[in-house]
Amino acid sequence: MRVDDLKNRQIVQPFFLTKIDEDKFSNELRNAFPSIKISDDNRWATSSPVLCNSIANCSSNYAFLWPSDLLSDLPVRPVDAQFEGHQTSVVMQFMRSRQVDNCLMSGQLGVGFYDTDPWMPTWSRSVVGILRKLNVAKLKSVGLNSTLTSAYVIGADAEKFLKEGECFRHSTADVTYELA
Repeated sequence: MRVDDLKNRQIVQPFFLTKIDEDKFSNELRNAFPSIKISDDNRWATSSPVLCNSIANCSSNYAFLWPSDLLSDLPVRPVDAQFEGHQTSVVMQFMRSRQVDNCLMSGQLGVGFYDTDPWMPTWSRSVVGILRKLNVAKLKSVGLNSTLTSAYVIGADAEKFLKEGECFRHSTADVTYELA
């Protein structure tokens, strides 16, 4: 079978999470998948990834997740006197929410894989399911065309942040949200 014949699948789940919410998500992941690994970014000084016990402990805006019982060694390659791991296909990319001034910018959990992959479709859907269980609210966009959206997962601490008078903003588009 040629690569051109394979179907590429993507799973993307946007969210608003604080570090407290990230810690809760990490704990839920560890309960469901004791072998899960959390890498702080995908570039490191050595060929071994920098691992954290919680996404909240990562120093980078990106964390990468994978089940070490299904993938014992993360493939890496040398790049510019560093080592680089995958950004997708064998790992899930967790682009963290970040605070800019009084706004919490959206984050996103995502992965791309081929439909023939033996474990990523099932595992990644389970991870997204765990994230979705953290949702405590629905949002609506603010502005002339205010619309309700249920696309985002809102963590309990992020909801508290918003209720304290702060704002939620999409990370790449000029869209602000409030509680529905």
